[in-house]
Amino acid sequence: MLRIGGTRAHMVRGRSRWLCGAATALLLAAGSQYAAAAEDTRHEATTSRRCRNEAAGAIPFDRVFPAYRARVRKVVERPSLYRRLPTEAVECHPDLFTFLSTNPDALVAVWRQLGITQVRLDRTGDGVFRFEDGYGTSGVLRIVEQQCKPGAQNRIVLFADASYSGRPFRKPLTAEGVFLFRSGSITETDSKTYVAARLDSFIRLNNASVQLLAKAAHPLLGKMADKNFVDSVHFIGQMSQAAQVRYANLNSLAAELPGVSVGQRRELQRLLLASRDAELARSRLGQSATATRR
Repeated sequence: MLRIGGTRAHMVRGRSRWLCGAATALLLAAGSQYAAAAEDTRHEATTSRRCRNEAAGAIPFDRVFPAYRARVRKVVERPSLYRRLPTEAVECHPDLFTFLSTNPDALVAVWRQLGITQVRLDRTGDGVFRFEDGYGTSGVLRIVEQQCKPGAQNRIVLFADASYSGRPFRKPLTAEGVFLFRSGSITETDSKTYVAARLDSFIRLNNASVQLLAKAAHPLLGKMADKNFVDSVHFIGQMSQAAQVRYANLNSLAAELPGVSVGQRRELQRLLLASRDAELARSRLGQSATATRR
C-alpha cells in the first residue's frame, strides 16, 4: 500500500471526508479576507453568533446560481445548526490544494483507491456530485458559487440535499446544508508554502421533531465533523509532501485513478509533478544560500 506522510493511509480509514463528511457527520449524529480573513481569528471550532454573521456576510448571494439562491439564503438565514470548523494550516502546493478542493470526486477516488474509505462521491454534472457514505446517508452536493485565485485564495460555496435512513428514525431524516469553504496561503522565509483552510457549515433540518435532539447532540456531532475536516486537510498536505519523495508511486496512482475523467487524471499528475519540482527548487535554493554563507 502507498504510504502518505510516513504513515499507512489507514490512519483515516472509514471516516467520511471533508465535503460529504461535514454533512454526513451532522446527519448521523442527529440520528444517533479567506481562511484567516475574519476579525475573530481563533483557530478552534465555534458556534458563535459573531462567526455565523461573518460567514453569512462572506457569501456573495448575488453570485450564487439563480436556481439555488433562494434556498441557500433560507438555510443561511434560518439554520437549525451552525458551526465553524477549526481553521487548519498545512504545508502544501497551492495549486494542488485548489484542484483537490474543486474536484472532490478526485480526492475521494484517491481515498477509495488506497482503501481508506467507503464513501462514494460521483460527479453527475458540472460541479454536481452524488454522495453516499455507506451508513445510511446520501444526497447531492452542488458547487453553487466559487472564486479561485492563485495561491489557493479560494472561496467555494456548496449546497447539499441530504437524507439519512436508519436508527432511531422510522422515516428518513432530510436536511439541506450550505458550506462555505475558504482558503489562503503564505510563503515563509524558508520558501515553504502553507495553505490554511476554514469551513463554515449551516444545516437546516426538514424534520422539526428532531431539531431539539440535533441541537442537544451538536457538541458530539460537531467534534466528529471537526476531526473529519482536519484529517482531510492534513491528507491533502501529506499528499503534496509525499509527491516530493514518492512522486513515481503517486503519479502511477493518479494515472490509473478510476471514476474520474482523463482530464482530471492528467491535471492531478501535472500538479503532483509541480509539487515535486517546487520542493526540488526550494531545496536547491537553500543549498545555494548555505554555500554562499560559508
